[in-house]
Amino acid sequence: MKIIYIHQYFKTPQEGGAIRSYYLAKGLVDDGFEVEMITAHNESTYRNVSIEGINVHYLPVPYDNGMGFVQRVLAYIKFIQKSKKEIKKIQNADLVYATSTPLTVGIIALWAKRKFNLPYYFEVRDLWPTAPIQVGVVKGAFFKKWLYSLEAKIYKGAEKIIALSPGMRDWIKEVVPEKPVYMILTWLIVSSFQKRLKIQSWLTSIA
Repeated sequence: MKIIYIHQYFKTPQEGGAIRSYYLAKGLVDDGFEVEMITAHNESTYRNVSIEGINVHYLPVPYDNGMGFVQRVLAYIKFIQKSKKEIKKIQNADLVYATSTPLTVGIIALWAKRKFNLPYYFEVRDLWPTAPIQVGVVKGAFFKKWLYSLEAKIYKGAEKIIALSPGMRDWIKEVVPEKPVYMILTWLIVSSFQKRLKIQSWLTSIA
């Protein structure tokens, strides 16, 4: 099975940061899956490298926490556009695994489902747009309404939804009570990898 894994901020243990996607992707590779990781970096050109069997596509989409709201939105849009072009080059994919944040990665998954009939799993790492709305980053009634509508559309289009905590799971169930929501804690994935346990059962358990 070939999986297109979309994580705009993919990091390895050497880089630091959130490395849940690294452990999950590496575990999938160890279990015989092909993983095409689509992510972004701050370099000026595209780069394709193999990291312990994970085929990583680094797209040139600069981003840093010092960016203003408009700059961040433009980075999200640019990542969507470049990701679509990259997915068109990947042959014989079976599944898309998209992980937020940002929520906009779900737009890529929705597009792939419509364009290539690829089912997708959506992993919720943070409650978007609720979190940025609550802290006042997102303003304007119309924009808020549109983001909540997008959130619901992404959830409804997913084959499965994965949450990282009980609170996230409960929130998602309020938004889309008809969809199955699974909770996979990060420490379980990391622990499974460190103990050299196969995680194919993890994927098939929600398949």
